[in-house]
Amino acid sequence: MIKDYKHNWYIKNRDRILHRHSNKIKDEQEKRKKVIYCLVCRKELIVTDSKRKYCNNPECQKIANINRGRKFRESNKDYLKKYYKEYDMVNSELRKINGRNGHLRRKYGITSKDYSRMFDEQDGKCAICGKAGKKLHVDHNHKTNKVRKLLCFHCNAGLGHFIENPEFLLRAIEYLKDDK
Repeated sequence: MIKDYKHNWYIKNRDRILHRHSNKIKDEQEKRKKVIYCLVCRKELIVTDSKRKYCNNPECQKIANINRGRKFRESNKDYLKKYYKEYDMVNSELRKINGRNGHLRRKYGITSKDYSRMFDEQDGKCAICGKAGKKLHVDHNHKTNKVRKLLCFHCNAGLGHFIENPEFLLRAIEYLKDDK
């Protein structure tokens, strides 16, 4: 008897019960949705299951990729330290040679053979002061990029500080002569 009563009541009130139940489901779904803001542009993102932290803007994605790399490096410091140590042991000489060659080629348009030839022609000495050195700097004209000669650090820096202006250098010579 009671079962029949409940059954009849359920049939009469089914629409109301289902409507209330569907509202509960919708409320639960809304609660599960999280409002998250893009870490770069602060645009609102509605996320349900994903762990997204960035919007689809290409600039934001670019920064997201940078951050992923940073997180990887931070979380794998020991692995990367070991990897780079092994890499340096195997490739140290090659890296030194290619690094120097690349620098000479990019900056001055010469090869290491050209540098060695110039070094031998100058007997390993600075073109200005005549001091011998293991490593001399390539002097070049900053306007034409033409390589001049090899100089020691101090002479090369001195020319740079005088902005390669002969007038300034002559004034400096006069200044030094007047001091005596």
